[in-house]
Amino acid sequence: MKKIIFLLIIISFFTSGYSEKVFSILSRGMVRDNVTGLIWTRCSLTDGDKPIYDFNCKGPRKKYYWTEALQACEKLDHEGRTDWRLPNIKELQSIIHYHHYSVGYDKPGQVIDSVFPGTVSVADATEISACRQKQIETIADYYPNSYPCTYANIHYWSSTVHKNDSRLAWFVDFYTGNTAFGWSTGLALWGPREKYVRCVAGP
Repeated sequence: MKKIIFLLIIISFFTSGYSEKVFSILSRGMVRDNVTGLIWTRCSLTDGDKPIYDFNCKGPRKKYYWTEALQACEKLDHEGRTDWRLPNIKELQSIIHYHHYSVGYDKPGQVIDSVFPGTVSVADATEISACRQKQIETIADYYPNSYPCTYANIHYWSSTVHKNDSRLAWFVDFYTGNTAFGWSTGLALWGPREKYVRCVAGP
């Protein structure tokens, strides 16, 4: 049993160290994925359709409708690059790094926080967890849209539309690491249409 525990610790340490090295922080505002060659904005977009310009990504994030998200990335002039775009769903999934921690730990989201800081804070995770617990404890468990848990989320748009319905677009939930699709146009039946944005360029 002790050997198994020791082996798991070694694997965890190696995986964590390797995953950090997969990315190179190029500047305050950009990071490169050394496996895919993609260049990412370190921080989410904020007012003015620019990434938060703080090394720790401290500041308010802006939520966008899907068409606005596409336009914001296409028009972005950031760190000397103008070839930014909204990532497709596979590109967005490529930066997921699964952490299996409970609320209150220093890694509540499914990204490497030193690479993409501020994506999910402990406060975000606590709010989401409390909201979902309250939903479970009420009748809203049977009618999810009647309780506003859908508004407590860490959803980021991708550029990928659903193959069977162009009104739907895929997104990633960086709190859970899950992918799903939501309305890109029309009435928002399954929660808010506005979501966060991180742009990508290259390779």
